Amino acid sequence: MTTVRKLALKISNAVVRFASPGSKEWAQGLAREVAFIENDWSALGWVISSTRVLLDRRKEQIGAPSENSSKWPRPVNWSVWLALFMISFNDCIDLLKATYWQQRMGAGLAAFCWAYWTAASILKWRRERNAPPLGDVQATRLFQREGLERSLERSRSIRRWFPTFVTVAFCSHFVLTYESVRPVLTGVVIAAAFFAIVLASSLNSPKQIQEQIERLDTLIAGGS
Repeated sequence: MTTVRKLALKISNAVVRFASPGSKEWAQGLAREVAFIENDWSALGWVISSTRVLLDRRKEQIGAPSENSSKWPRPVNWSVWLALFMISFNDCIDLLKATYWQQRMGAGLAAFCWAYWTAASILKWRRERNAPPLGDVQATRLFQREGLERSLERSRSIRRWFPTFVTVAFCSHFVLTYESVRPVLTGVVIAAAFFAIVLASSLNSPKQIQEQIERLDTLIAGGS
């Protein structure tokens, strides 16, 4: 067993162990499906995506309607969005107050990145509010397949590189803003850009996403 596969199994077991009582069965179902993934890196990508289960701290029994199915966002959603918006707004103020081009560009990049993360968080909530009840395994698989179809479409377009661009832009903001440590931060930005590109290439390739869709299709057809 490769190191990547061992890491994937450890993360998967940890997700099952620390999942809330109401999400335990959901976590176990996601963990079982790792065995059907032949590619080690794809398996790691699958279990990393399954960690979202840890954010769902529910006490009710499996089969109850999903919290995300609510028509309106929960208070925690509003709090996160408001915080992100305020940070972005503050960077916009810094942009207007900037006295030289490095400050203006740095503040502009920061404002853009925070706005992007705000929009991404809202879109994520809009998708997840349609999640099926946790105990409905077949419906959950269909919901996951729909998400993979969107990911496949995104991976075949320039949108695949948006998160990478935003990561590099945010790191560049520090280089442009903090002149005293610019040489050190420049190296950090280069390393972050390289890591983001490698990660995006290894975990989000169209071939890997298509393989995940085919495995889900097999499970859906089997109905088990």
